[in-house]
Amino acid sequence: MRHSRSYLNALTGQSVHVITVNEYLASRDAEWMRPAYEALGLTVAVIRSNQSLEDKKAAYQADVVYGTNHEFVFDYLRDNMAFEPGDRVHRGLSYGIVDEVDSILIDEARTPLIISGPVEEDTELYAVVDRIARRLTPQQEPGGPGDFEIDEKTKQTHLTEDGHRRVEALLLESHLIAPGESLYEPKNLKFMHYVQAGLRAHWLYKREVD
Repeated sequence: MRHSRSYLNALTGQSVHVITVNEYLASRDAEWMRPAYEALGLTVAVIRSNQSLEDKKAAYQADVVYGTNHEFVFDYLRDNMAFEPGDRVHRGLSYGIVDEVDSILIDEARTPLIISGPVEEDTELYAVVDRIARRLTPQQEPGGPGDFEIDEKTKQTHLTEDGHRRVEALLLESHLIAPGESLYEPKNLKFMHYVQAGLRAHWLYKREVD
């Protein structure tokens, strides 16, 4: 049934993706159906994890494209990260036919598909800001002295006016901002986010618990 649907949808000139759970099944089914598709005037291809960019772009030009759910998704994610249109492999998302739908949409869906990359900033920056967060003191009562207040209900921390001044002074001491610069200048706002993240980590979350 899925093969007849692949053929009918491919007649529109738009690519049909046949999604299965592993590359062996994708290759087997593509080769099994290739004579029938080609006899009907359609092209068939398989996408694989070890293909070059050019080979994968060529594969996506086929009328019927077989591949795994992981490979289709990772290609989509990489396309969205590409800086140049020529670095993208998909030619559009039109039709998808899922083989073994229970395995792919239930079992496999439990594992998130994430692309990681190198961190552009020096990781030492996070260690420095973490040390700054550790030097701040919480308020013991609302409106009392302290650098920040803790909202345990929403798991948030909020710097007080004294806290803002202290953070600016500590950032200046650590040479992360220049004399006369404000914590609220656009280029320095990231430090606010890092400090808040450090405060939440130290005061609101417990290791191996949260």
